[in-house]
Amino acid sequence: MRALPEASIARAFVLFPDPWPKRKHVKRRLVSSALLDQLAHVMTAGAELRLATDIGDYARTMLIALMAHPSFRWTAEGPTDWRDRPADWPPTRYQAKAIREGRPCNFFRFVRV
Repeated sequence: MRALPEASIARAFVLFPDPWPKRKHVKRRLVSSALLDQLAHVMTAGAELRLATDIGDYARTMLIALMAHPSFRWTAEGPTDWRDRPADWPPTRYQAKAIREGRPCNFFRFVRV
């Protein structure tokens, strides 16, 4: 992302990143304040950041990081806004695997302020 010009992206997706489930590996998770700083730099005002995960702990980690970041605002108005995959989101094989294994998925939309 360092090679991208400032304010050059109108939408970014982080769909089902590796959850690094072991406690000692949590620091390796993709969604972090460092990534959010980089995204905030390359995203335009009003740009949309979409995130999805089927791991409850990672969903919590994502929300904590994003709610604490001053450059992003969560757009959810109700539970279905993050429980149901919007039609314009691409399905992934990881989502299909989560559904097969009975894990609920979370779909978050944030706007770059």
